[in-house]
Amino acid sequence: MRLAVLGAGSVGTSVVNLASEYGHEVVALADSSSATIDADGIDVYRPYLVSETASEPLQQITTRPPDQGSGVNWLNIFYAAEWAIFAGFAFYMWYRLARDAWEKEVEDLEDAAAA
Repeated sequence: MRLAVLGAGSVGTSVVNLASEYGHEVVALADSSSATIDADGIDVYRPYLVSETASEPLQQITTRPPDQGSGVNWLNIFYAAEWAIFAGFAFYMWYRLARDAWEKEVEDLEDAAAA
């Protein structure tokens, strides 16, 4: 497999070495994701390494999978409601500005007719 690795440095170098051990051909090692790579027929990966054990001075941590919950994402629902409220406020402001301008025109016409 031919692959391109984005992100040089110690992690990028480690990924290149690991890929070479497994017989993969590394055709490009870019310093940043903004570097241009001709990815025609090449799998492009962002490198990261995972270790089973922590090396010094790091400590081993364990995590549990996230809770599944109810399946309803209330944050997204409230975000959608927030946009509906914003739209309602914008419509109300447009209505008030239009009504105030119309009332001013009517008042000016009444004043001109009375004079």
